[in-house]
Amino acid sequence: MYAGYKMQLPKVQNTDISKTVSQNFALKQKLDEVLAYLQTKYVDSLDAETTSDFIIQQMVFALDPYSEYLDHKELSNLHDQFDGIYQGAGLSFKIIDSTTYVSEVILEGPADQSGIEIGDLVSEINNIKLDSEHLYIDSIIQYASLNPEKLILKVSKNREDNLKEVSIDKTDLPNKTVSNVFSIDGKILYLKIEKFGETTYKEFMEELERYIFKKSYRKLIIDLRSNSGGILGAAADILNQLVKERNSELFKTVDRFKQVRSYKSTGKPFFQIDDIAVLINDETASASEVVAGVLQDLSRATIIGTNSFGKATVLELFPLSDGSSLELANARIFLPSGRCIQKPYDLRPDSSLRWLSPYLADTGFVALGNKHYINGHGILPDIYVEDVSKPTHEDLKIRDLADNFIIQHYQDLKPLSTKKNAESLISTYALKNWINIIKDPFILKNKEAILQQIHLQIVKLFYSGQEEMTQHLKDDPMISKALEVLK
Repeated sequence: MYAGYKMQLPKVQNTDISKTVSQNFALKQKLDEVLAYLQTKYVDSLDAETTSDFIIQQMVFALDPYSEYLDHKELSNLHDQFDGIYQGAGLSFKIIDSTTYVSEVILEGPADQSGIEIGDLVSEINNIKLDSEHLYIDSIIQYASLNPEKLILKVSKNREDNLKEVSIDKTDLPNKTVSNVFSIDGKILYLKIEKFGETTYKEFMEELERYIFKKSYRKLIIDLRSNSGGILGAAADILNQLVKERNSELFKTVDRFKQVRSYKSTGKPFFQIDDIAVLINDETASASEVVAGVLQDLSRATIIGTNSFGKATVLELFPLSDGSSLELANARIFLPSGRCIQKPYDLRPDSSLRWLSPYLADTGFVALGNKHYINGHGILPDIYVEDVSKPTHEDLKIRDLADNFIIQHYQDLKPLSTKKNAESLISTYALKNWINIIKDPFILKNKEAILQQIHLQIVKLFYSGQEEMTQHLKDDPMISKALEVLK
């Protein structure tokens, strides 16, 4: 369930069957007539499959902000996002100044085991020579996907080096959803959930075991900022580890025919967690909003940040005979207080027209004990803190410049990173070999920020950097407020 996702046929009440069949027959007849006229009377010859796909796509697009028509490739990509693994060689590419570089290598993955390193220059992918004048990242990805079992590269460490052919066997690789796990002050566990997928609960529990069980931590910060949601069942599993009471309704889904599915707590969390803070922002959506909202309603966590996205719509996949699928809004989610956080639908992004769905959000208040919540507005935090985690255009440019520098100078930076005064040496190297030579106004103006970003990325690349990353986290206003609340 992609907040949620199930594979099944739609259910209707018996009293509505004859009416539904009659309406569907009339609609099908009209669509058949339109397609027949297009194929026989239209001035130009049309491809039937392309035309029907486009009609379905546009029709489903017009329903609401979430429903989609997915062809078999898009469906496969959707599954890859959430099933916790993907088939690959364990590396990424980046084009810098018309040259293709290896930009990322997964530790102990197939590419790493084949000797590929960050910064390697790539001249051929699967026997296709890369044309520096007509180079696009989409083409690079397409070339790398041509052989589902192998990736054959011709690489060199620098422009003067001889080319070396490397054959890499593709394999199943983990697609982690829990990242940036850190101990703060030896007492508080911080972890960020990027999305809710098939392996999220397992990853979450492994971190709780490592810190809560083995190191006796009792306080937890869950960062759900920019988490767009995912599988609703994974969110329910995690809630069951955070809610101590048995048989409490965590949330329920209600469909068009008022059929209710209730998710209740088991009351059997494996680990003792005393205090919880949850961080949210305006990109916290769907399943991640459910986690934050349930913990807020049950007074189990302090919610910190900005107002969330406001999506409480269940999406289900309905397979079609040709391998494509409809991903349709099928139900809405209600929290323990009875509120539905689904915001009103905005106007369609392609026009001033309204969506075909007649949905109107309830924006009234609901009460739970002595607490009052408002419907239809997402999750409103208990403590409002401005979000600085979302990078500005300038921040993104600084990150990109630092990233490019590290990729292009990886072979020189690697030995410097092992020295006792690594930060000073790397800064001096960057100034001497790049910043002071290029004399770009933006780079000179943001020199200190770029050097700091280079250092942070080096820390992540070459060693755990627990102390440096912890300090970086503490500089985040939301995390700083969470630490204040939990202490």
